[in-house]
Amino acid sequence: MKKYDKLELIIEENDRDFIFPDKWNRCKILINGKELLEIIADAEKVFAEKEPDLKDFIAGDYIYMIPSELYEELKEAEQSNGKLEAAVLCCTCGEVGCASARVLVINTGTSVIWNHFRTIRDWDFNLSYEFLLDDYKKFLEKIKNTQNIVS
Repeated sequence: MKKYDKLELIIEENDRDFIFPDKWNRCKILINGKELLEIIADAEKVFAEKEPDLKDFIAGDYIYMIPSELYEELKEAEQSNGKLEAAVLCCTCGEVGCASARVLVINTGTSVIWNHFRTIRDWDFNLSYEFLLDDYKKFLEKIKNTQNIVS
């Protein structure tokens, strides 16, 4: 039997001081129990250490997205079936367009694959995860039903 990756969502209230402070809920994503922010930071470190001009580079310098933006990104990417990328992390200023971590989303009919992870530097992290379709639908539904504003 095929082993699928586990995708979890934790809704967190904003507790950081951003350039533009806000009161938004944020969608913390865990894959196989590890925070997506850590996964991206670990992947970026490998590349950054090889480039001497990046000695001050802060790997994983992103934040989790607000529910409505994350949901829209993931749904649009899933519907494109590997043609469009979805932002899954955004810049610390809160803007997806400033800097983001992105992924291709492919719906196979029985599962959903996230692969071709990349960030602003366009390094190929060679990461790929496959989630059972029913679990992925529940993940999306939880995002969709979460308020943006901290209650």
